[in-house]
Amino acid sequence: MKTKFLLAVGLMFGMATMPLQAQVKIGFINADYILGQMPEAKQVEEDLKNTQKQYETLYQGKVKDFQDKLAAFEKMNADAKTPDIIKQDKEKELQNLQTSIQEFQQNSQSSLQKKQAQLLQPLLKKME
Repeated sequence: MKTKFLLAVGLMFGMATMPLQAQVKIGFINADYILGQMPEAKQVEEDLKNTQKQYETLYQGKVKDFQDKLAAFEKMNADAKTPDIIKQDKEKELQNLQTSIQEFQQNSQSSLQKKQAQLLQPLLKKME
């Protein structure tokens, strides 16, 4: 009887100290802050800005070309002497150019996101 009592007390005492031994610590990091402090992150940011500037320059060139052709089309369209077949051809050309501009914008944005992920991957691994 005495052994059973001691065994029960020992189990209760052992179970009471068990949660103290099984503490799990959880921590969070601020990845943006850490990246901001890394010198490599500044280089990545500069590379991305340069690439974005290149895309923006190309985009602006395409838009300027479209606007010039649109102005020429509107001038030609106002002229009653211009045959309809030429007007239709120029209209299709403008539509294709507009589609090309939209595709370029989408592709450049996607490419920029991929490049960002590619350049940040080694830095994120370094943080782990």
